[in-house]
Amino acid sequence: MNAPIDLNLLRAFAAVHAAGSFSAAAATLGVPRSTVSRAVAALEERLKQPLFQRTTRKVTTTPVGVSLFERVAPQLDSLTGALFDLPQQTDAPSGTLRVTATVDLGIMVLTEVIARYLRRYPGTQVEVDLTARVVDMVREGFDLALRVSPKRQKSS
Repeated sequence: MNAPIDLNLLRAFAAVHAAGSFSAAAATLGVPRSTVSRAVAALEERLKQPLFQRTTRKVTTTPVGVSLFERVAPQLDSLTGALFDLPQQTDAPSGTLRVTATVDLGIMVLTEVIARYLRRYPGTQVEVDLTARVVDMVREGFDLALRVSPKRQKSS
C-alpha cells in the first residue's frame, strides 16, 4: 500500500464516523449518500479492512475504523484549517513598491502621485530612493525607475 490515498475517501470515512450514519455524513459533506458509500467502500477495499459494521438500522465503527479515525482526524482538520487560512487573492495590489527617481522629479511630482496611490491601495507601501545615479533595477530590487531626459529638438 505505497500509493497515496485520495483524501476525499478519508474525508468521507471521517464524516460517517463523526455523524454516525452515511446519510448524515452525506448531508454534512453536501454530496449524495451513494458518493459517501462508494468512497468508504473504496477505502475499505484499499485498506483490506472493514471500517464499519453496517446493519439496516445502525452503522458502528470497527476497532480498526476507530484507530484510523483517531489518527487521521487531526490531520484532516489541520489540512482543512490550512486551506481556509490562506490569504484571499484580490485584484488590489499589496506589498511594497520600490521606486527610484531623480530628486527633482521626486519632489515635484512623486509626492502627490504616491499619496494618491497609497489612498487608492491601502494594502501597499512605497519605498522611494531619490538619486541621480544610474541604478541596476534588478540587482537593487527596484520595481520602477523614473528619469527625465532633456527634450530633443525635432529636425526638419
